Formats: sequence, structure tokens, C-alpha cells
Amino acid sequence: MNRGWSIDQGDWNGLGEALKGTESWRFVLLTPNDREMVPAKPGVYAICAPPPIAVGKGRSSIFHSLGTPLYVGKSESSIQSRFLAHCRASDPQLLRAKRCYYRVQLRFWFVELHVSVIRQAEAWLIRCFGPPVNKRAETITGTIGPPIKA
Repeated sequence: MNRGWSIDQGDWNGLGEALKGTESWRFVLLTPNDREMVPAKPGVYAICAPPPIAVGKGRSSIFHSLGTPLYVGKSESSIQSRFLAHCRASDPQLLRAKRCYYRVQLRFWFVELHVSVIRQAEAWLIRCFGPPVNKRAETITGTIGPPIKA
């Protein structure tokens, strides 16, 4: 998996097809107080943030407008249960991201989907956005030569 946004138009076309006909995305802040606004239905989601330097009252910069998915996930039963799990943040990488972005409010974007398309939609989202907190299944290749005498 690449890191960061894909520059392959085919990836974005695939994502568009996977999300075709979906309802509008919505977001809440990643705080337990917002749990009632997240549906207990199947869907996909992304935890997003602007760069940590985008904070500060009265400061205006391009960074206030930027934002990127840090983590993309799915739930085949309840987006709300995944939301609450991420609020507790037991995953070491998500904890690290929360520490890095502690001064900005993480947003939990979500969309309800039919369970039959959730895995495909999640895969395309990860492929297109390359979120840094998602675990990467990387393959290490090599060759083994003849044995070496000791």
C-alpha cells in the first residue's frame, strides 16, 4: 500500500464506483459525547485531521483548509461501535496519532453502506488515501543461496 494520496486515476475511478449511489458522508468529532450522532448500522469511515500546525486563534493559513484521512475502517454491523472503540484508542498507532494531533479535533467521517459493498469500499478508500495509521501488508522478497560452510 502506498502512503498518502494515490496519483493513479484508476484508483479514484474504482473508489467512485465502489461508493456509487451512497448517501452523503457526515462527520462528528472523535469524542464519546457525539456517539448518538453515529448510526448503529453498517458502513465505512475515516478519521481525519488537518496538520497539527493548523491550530491557533486568529491564524490564517492554508493548513486550516487541509485535512487528510489518518485511518480508514469499516463496520459490517455498527459504525457506532467502531466509533466508540476509536474514542478509547487502544491501538498503538492510533494513540500515537492522537498524541500528534492533540491540539486539533479529529473528525470521524462516515457513510452508511449495504454490507455487500463495505469491504470493497474500504479497500478502495485505503488504496486512494494511503492513511498512515492503517497497518500495511507489505511483502518482503528475497532469495536464499546455497548453504555456507561454518
